[in-house]
Amino acid sequence: MKKVFVVGGYIPRGGTLMAYQLGRILHEHFGMECRIVTVGDESSSSSVFRYEKEFESIPLAQLAESIGPQDILIANPSFSNHLFGFRLNCVKLMYVQGYSTYTCIDGGFQHYVCVSSFVRDFVHFVYGIEAPVIPPYIDGEPVPAPPAWSSRPTADALVWAKKFKAEFIEAFQKSMQKRHPDLSYKLVEMPERLSRGRFIELMGERRYLLALSPVEGFGLPSLEAMSRGTTVVGFHGNGGLEYMRDGINCAVAAYPQFDAIADRFAALLRDPRRGEQLAEQGIRDAAGFTKARFEDSWVRYFRETMGLG
Repeated sequence: MKKVFVVGGYIPRGGTLMAYQLGRILHEHFGMECRIVTVGDESSSSSVFRYEKEFESIPLAQLAESIGPQDILIANPSFSNHLFGFRLNCVKLMYVQGYSTYTCIDGGFQHYVCVSSFVRDFVHFVYGIEAPVIPPYIDGEPVPAPPAWSSRPTADALVWAKKFKAEFIEAFQKSMQKRHPDLSYKLVEMPERLSRGRFIELMGERRYLLALSPVEGFGLPSLEAMSRGTTVVGFHGNGGLEYMRDGINCAVAAYPQFDAIADRFAALLRDPRRGEQLAEQGIRDAAGFTKARFEDSWVRYFRETMGLG
């Protein structure tokens, strides 16, 4: 029986969760045995995510001796420094979920699929790689419905950023003070190491999400915030343009335009009804990014492009 090996499938990150899902889809729809390749001490029991099926794990050191020519390797581009594409004799698939998590992409894979149109265009321009786009999905969690937008604190924004959070908050506040000194507001930082359910709950407790991540292959947290009826303000990270429409379902600009996002935030504080309208459209747009759509797209890719039956 063919096997599928998913590198880092139990690492508690959104990108590795998506890679895990590819292994699960190959197991459920195509009857392949699935193995999760651990790169550290990660495990399903220590992750913040829920996994539909718990697959056997093997350490990275055993991968080369365990995988065969007919087996499939799934690895995100963040593992490009291992050069699996040139070292391993197997079928190799990369779900390219970012453009800043690697110095040079592993160019030895046979199959590449991108998470957004921007990432697709980036890898084509830089590496000459042709790849289709399959966006990720919003991971449903059994959490209570969020409060109505109008009943949330009027000038509170939850801050989301992966890195440089303190520096970017300071830069944003300087822009607000310079351009809109008359406005009062409150920034609430997203706590570290939250359970998945609490993370989703927090996304729907404030009127605004201030997204300060400068580069994103897709930016799933902003989409999750939209699904919770929160108005997204901040940087689109380029990959976020797959679903973000400035002035229609969010209020975003390109990094490092801090003045631009300060102006957008100020305009919403002065016109709350406009912010609520953006949130309402965000809910409608986020509703299309379902797990069923994700799974159907991948099943079709495995059948039509990779020839699995």
